[in-house]
Amino acid sequence: TLPELSIAYIQSYQTDHILFRSLQEPERLYRSDLRARQAVHMPPYTKLVRLSTGKPTLFAAETEGTRVYQMIERILTEHHISGIVSNPFTPSPTFYRGQHWISILIKLSPESWQTDIKTLLAHIPSQWKIDISPQSLLAP
Repeated sequence: TLPELSIAYIQSYQTDHILFRSLQEPERLYRSDLRARQAVHMPPYTKLVRLSTGKPTLFAAETEGTRVYQMIERILTEHHISGIVSNPFTPSPTFYRGQHWISILIKLSPESWQTDIKTLLAHIPSQWKIDISPQSLLAP
């Protein structure tokens, strides 16, 4: 027996969108997404590490975030580590479990990330949470 066919109608003003074109050619969407990820240094072309910490006040969290950000920038330069560090940002929700949270995202080379992360983590304060390959970039 033949499988049942389903029909879906989609109304759109952008009928030339890549999603519609890729319905006939699924590999197109995959290739397009990979090119976009490579251009902005996202997995699988980099290894992501998210650092987060919570403080009693937003000012304290932002101050600590700036301090650790500057320290990471210095370590990357001193140890000749190829990496990209985001400015400290507030995750969502910003206030969670009675604390104000701040996060930093580090993008490392997939070839040397294991060595590089050991160097970086030796300098990260113990109260910071470290999430390698985070499921979410915005959650604390």
